[in-house]
Amino acid sequence: MKRAFLAVSVFASAVVLASGSYWAGAWQPGQGPAAPKARVAVVNLDQVLKNHPKYEAVQKSIKAGIHAQDEHIKSLQKKYEALAADLAQQAGNLQPADIEALRRVMDDIMLEIRESHTKSHSGVAKLTQAKTAELYQDIRKAVAQYAAAHGIDLVFQYSGDSLENNPSTGHAPQVQGSLPLYAAPGVDITKEIIAALKKK
Repeated sequence: MKRAFLAVSVFASAVVLASGSYWAGAWQPGQGPAAPKARVAVVNLDQVLKNHPKYEAVQKSIKAGIHAQDEHIKSLQKKYEALAADLAQQAGNLQPADIEALRRVMDDIMLEIRESHTKSHSGVAKLTQAKTAELYQDIRKAVAQYAAAHGIDLVFQYSGDSLENNPSTGHAPQVQGSLPLYAAPGVDITKEIIAALKKK
């Protein structure tokens, strides 16, 4: 009886081991149908931006805004300096009340100069952001259209040296947090995007 029970136990263990080996060979964790291959491309955003047909006009617009603010501040500074010179020359001939009034005017001008500096920096920053956003929107549309037309599934942006000129150097450009050490011919579509933008 004991021998029969022992034989059954050994047989059951053998079946379990055999079935385990079979399933281990037939399926492994993480295995599944092969993922479809995705076509990936990269674009040098700096180069595309600087070659955008509207880039020069945007730069001129920003510089014009800066120049206008600078001229306004310069006129205030000249007014302040003129009043300071008058005060220095006529201090002995003016009444204390007149001197105090003149100094209040100078203080107001100085306050306006400081506020103009602050507004100038803020205004230039907002203008630059708004104008640059328009260019980026154009670039995004051009990239999306090109990718759709050429069966590209994913496009990364990078900056710095061109991948075409330095495909595998130690000074690799930055691509969204990763450092590409090599790019196959045709992966970098920067020139194509620049050409597409210039056609519009």
